[in-house]
Amino acid sequence: MIRQNFFPKVSLPSKKDGKWGFINTYGETVINFEYDFDLYNNSYYCSWYACFQNGLSLVRKDEKFGIINKSGDIVIPIEYDEIKNDYNFKCLIENNVIPVNVGGLWGLTDINGTLITECLFSEIQDFHEGYAFIKEDVPGIGERYGIINTSGEITARYLNITPEYYYSAFHGQKGWVKFPHYTYFNNGLSAVQADGKWGYINTSGEFVIEPWLDTALTDTTPFTNGGYDFNKFGYAKVFYNGGWNIIHRYGYLTLNEWWDKIIENDDYFICQGENRDKIISSSCESVFYGENGELYNEDSELILKYEPNSIVHIGGNIFSYRHEGITGVLIVNKTN
Repeated sequence: MIRQNFFPKVSLPSKKDGKWGFINTYGETVINFEYDFDLYNNSYYCSWYACFQNGLSLVRKDEKFGIINKSGDIVIPIEYDEIKNDYNFKCLIENNVIPVNVGGLWGLTDINGTLITECLFSEIQDFHEGYAFIKEDVPGIGERYGIINTSGEITARYLNITPEYYYSAFHGQKGWVKFPHYTYFNNGLSAVQADGKWGYINTSGEFVIEPWLDTALTDTTPFTNGGYDFNKFGYAKVFYNGGWNIIHRYGYLTLNEWWDKIIENDDYFICQGENRDKIISSSCESVFYGENGELYNEDSELILKYEPNSIVHIGGNIFSYRHEGITGVLIVNKTN
């Protein structure tokens, strides 16, 4: 038989006699049918759950979890109660390290199956930039929080922070707020809450920006959990006392006025207030300032007339605006 190579030869999850394995696109069995992939007893999730990432796939057998490679070899023993995975059921790997769970406690293993830390922690958050938050239940004290790196070293312990909680409709229970949306390390800093206010700590658990902010998250929910990332120039938008500003990673505010809204993208911040606007480059150099329908450059030259708060970033250095019901295009010559 002449085989037509219409499709690449890849491994796909498949089910036979109640067990799961992998076949290739030619229908050949490449990994035997011996696994119970359906973690939630629902075969709908199986095609998502049994997915290879970096050549590895999470598997389940006899109520335990492990990891196999594309040859079907077991690289993480099938002996864990849980292995950290994302919402597509792909195991979370950073720096060749994977969080694993035994008896409700978490530890770390490498991709060769060697245990880095014993399963001692009640929670290990997702790693980012080589660091993750941990939760420990300290006898006689209660829950305490710290930071661990992918070498298994605890770089900070018993932090004075209050991790926010989320409600997972999928699991039907409360838990820690999850990476990558809120509390995690970016450029060496993480937004955390302490005593009802938000600040930023480094990977040693030291406050680089003291907790005085109302939030460091979204325009629509200014009093909820989390932190905005600092951009490549070290700036992030923050909220305090009813207004928005831009803060540098060293802790100083960039703007001398507070704004109703700040829209951020890779290249610019667009600040909006009542009858006023400001376009600032991501390195926080002023580009344009608008007030009462007139837009000026940094040399105080009138550039155009526009409707306040109608400026929208299109992409690159191109913006749109409205004036008297007509949409115009503004090209910013000064970029980063």
